[in-house]
Amino acid sequence: MVTAHEHADALPRVGSLLAPLRLPSAPTGAPVALRRWGREATVLIRLDAVDCAACRDYLRELDRHRADLALWDGRVVVVVPGTVEDATRLKAELGLGLIVAADPDGRSPLPAALAPAWLVADRYGQVYHAEAVGPAHGLPEPREVEEWLKFLATQCPE
Repeated sequence: MVTAHEHADALPRVGSLLAPLRLPSAPTGAPVALRRWGREATVLIRLDAVDCAACRDYLRELDRHRADLALWDGRVVVVVPGTVEDATRLKAELGLGLIVAADPDGRSPLPAALAPAWLVADRYGQVYHAEAVGPAHGLPEPREVEEWLKFLATQCPE
């Protein structure tokens, strides 16, 4: 078994820029940019499996805080392994308002071998935090996600 620690170098480095990657999103397959210039910071969350009970519980809780996150000009993009159909099924079954994108080719900046994993990038795509949490499913509490977005929203853009 490969551990997250063995692949820590595969995570985007703090200070690096996210690649200008687009992944197909649920339900239409419309491309969602992982790095996009504008006002919104991005929290990217990579699930280990569409049917993972721990990941589903986490997403339900995070989705309940979606409005609080949006107050700080932030967006959460959930990346699932598999197809747009898999992403659409997850979004529909959980009633998620979060952006759910498919990663059928493994192009996400958070490699499948490290999932679950998460990162935070500012409005310019600069990575501020990247972490693989592995089988322990230690994804950040919604309050921690909000604190990251609050921090980035209050930074001077100069």
